[in-house]
Amino acid sequence: MRKLERENESLRHAIENYRELERRRASGPSAPGTAGGEDAEDGEEDEVEKAVEVSPNGTFLKFNEEIGRGSFKTVYKGLDTTTGVFVRLLSGNRLSKKDRDRFREEADLMKGLTHPNIVRFYDFWEVDKPKRSCIVLVTELMTSGTLRTYLKNFGQKKVSLKIIKLWCRQILRGLQFLHSRNPPIIHRDLKCDNIFISGTTGQVKVGDLGLATLKNRSFAKSVIGTPEFMAPEVYEEHYDEAVDVYAFGMCMLEMVTAEYPYSECTGPAQIYKKVITGIKPSSFEKIEDAQTRELIEWCTRLNNKERPTVKQLLNHEFFAEDCGMRLDVANREETVSSDRSVIELQLRVLDAKKRRDTHKENEAIQFNYVLNKDNPEETAKQMVMSGLLAEENWRPVAKMIVNQIQSLVRAREEKRREQAVPQTQSAPAAGPAPTAPGAAVHASVHASASLPAVSAPVDTSVSTESDAALSEKKEKKIRPRRRKTCERLPRLTVLEVKGSDNGPVVSCLLETNQSQAITFKFDLHEADVTAISYKMVYECNRLQ
Repeated sequence: MRKLERENESLRHAIENYRELERRRASGPSAPGTAGGEDAEDGEEDEVEKAVEVSPNGTFLKFNEEIGRGSFKTVYKGLDTTTGVFVRLLSGNRLSKKDRDRFREEADLMKGLTHPNIVRFYDFWEVDKPKRSCIVLVTELMTSGTLRTYLKNFGQKKVSLKIIKLWCRQILRGLQFLHSRNPPIIHRDLKCDNIFISGTTGQVKVGDLGLATLKNRSFAKSVIGTPEFMAPEVYEEHYDEAVDVYAFGMCMLEMVTAEYPYSECTGPAQIYKKVITGIKPSSFEKIEDAQTRELIEWCTRLNNKERPTVKQLLNHEFFAEDCGMRLDVANREETVSSDRSVIELQLRVLDAKKRRDTHKENEAIQFNYVLNKDNPEETAKQMVMSGLLAEENWRPVAKMIVNQIQSLVRAREEKRREQAVPQTQSAPAAGPAPTAPGAAVHASVHASASLPAVSAPVDTSVSTESDAALSEKKEKKIRPRRRKTCERLPRLTVLEVKGSDNGPVVSCLLETNQSQAITFKFDLHEADVTAISYKMVYECNRLQ
């Protein structure tokens, strides 16, 4: 308490000194001869020197204390002079006039987003100088930083499932608030780097909403966010709130495994190929808890129509508050493999205060539920009328029945899909050896026209050396590349070629040397590929 009082006192002094210095500057130089005046003024200037920039209205001070940095932003510590509360200042990269106009329209909307699990957006101001043109965002400052940084503090020790559930509930509540606006607000760039936590209270908030909007509006929606957390439909630029559910599933995967999704991939092109084919990250196999694994798989399904809504997730028993009861499907594996409509359920009352005298701690209430016939609420009320449950417990039991039946139906559908897939992958047909990701695509780029693709040189000379000597030479050529990964050049990959009334339409993915991923499309017959390449280089340099 004393430490907090001292910090508040120092803040008050800093604000008073700053305001006093502003008054002196406005009134002109002070008269000489004042005893100790020069020393006092120097002390005040030293105190104010920490503030390197002031908002146009004089409300916010920006200190030269960098607290975070990303490919799109630099984060500084700031101060609200009206309240004495520290804030977070995000200074973004250069933006076009069109992007600024769009952001101004959304600024008032973001100021009105007030929710316990959404980082508060206070204000913004524009910096328009010859060598520096950007927008500075002022948001709430969370004391413990991002959730990803917080996870790193645990080291090799995994976070308990109880804490993960607590975090996830708060993230889902924040997303539900955004998705329930009219029109719905989609975050588009949800990841653990954009989720913030207060370590002293355990409060979690979803942040960088305005920044995510800026990133996705830049470069005609072609500059996309973080590939590891992007749903497949984002690449097609036709998406809805389901992209946030997909990203939430990847965030949950990172919390459970303490590994960044798709860390086994070497670049955005490899991640893209896995994402659009529905291949999960390798860390997905490390999930130990079956229910957690099922939930993450549900959230990250390839078809966005098969993913749950945020509301469905909040109603799921996994994220529900501990009600002192647990419901399970009896002989679950056998029930999943069968097509029986009569399901045996077992309810265990773990809280002694909710347990009836007729039931012991190790006993379960077993009852049948008929699919497509019985109603969860009516079933729970019948248990109350039979004296098996207290009247205040029928709602939690009804919700648990709904969740168990939905989980069982999903498991049966997944089982049927696995059985329907022909087992041909175990014995692949003979054919050419697999190539490195993007190799075939680069070949098609060179054959199509003069597209500005970067490809590794191909050695077409005929050699008479043995296979062993050739393989040894290849290994020697590859080793230096691994040491020079930081010096890689931009890389262009053709994603697909679709036919249209005007001819073939080519979709491409460009990986810049700053690990940015840019997708774009063009008409093969009518487009000027040279102009496209110059435009891409210009936009990449502008956004860096």
